[in-house]
Amino acid sequence: MTELTVWGLPKALLTALPETAPVLAALAADAFDLDDDDLAEVEDADPERSGSRLDRINAILGMNLHAEFGAYRVLGAVLDEVLLKAIDTGNEELAGRSCDFLEDVLGSGDGHLRDAVAMMVLENAQWTDERWTALRTQAGPQLREQMDQHARP
Repeated sequence: MTELTVWGLPKALLTALPETAPVLAALAADAFDLDDDDLAEVEDADPERSGSRLDRINAILGMNLHAEFGAYRVLGAVLDEVLLKAIDTGNEELAGRSCDFLEDVLGSGDGHLRDAVAMMVLENAQWTDERWTALRTQAGPQLREQMDQHARP
């Protein structure tokens, strides 16, 4: 696997875990769903300072995409929709691939990604004793080390 970064996270997820495609598609759809406030901002902007209407729309879309595809948002959404469901349904193969991906994230040189795993996967998930035990059985050494630092049930 090439070096994993925040910017390559969606592509890496699709490669390692194609099951994340619906999650990533929903995030993209949210980013492109301009609401009335967004459109009002486009219309109210000074065209001499902010460029054409299309430039202003592109700027808003870019900000939305950046917000929707941040490491915390992506890993949190994937956790809820893929890893926890795999654990809950006893899909050990998918849970194992999910843990392998998290192991790659933890082994990356990107501290922001590593922090996102700690925050979104280990601290903010709806962990039960059973889920935590199932995760531990699938986790690699770096993920188990992180789990030990974020002791749960």
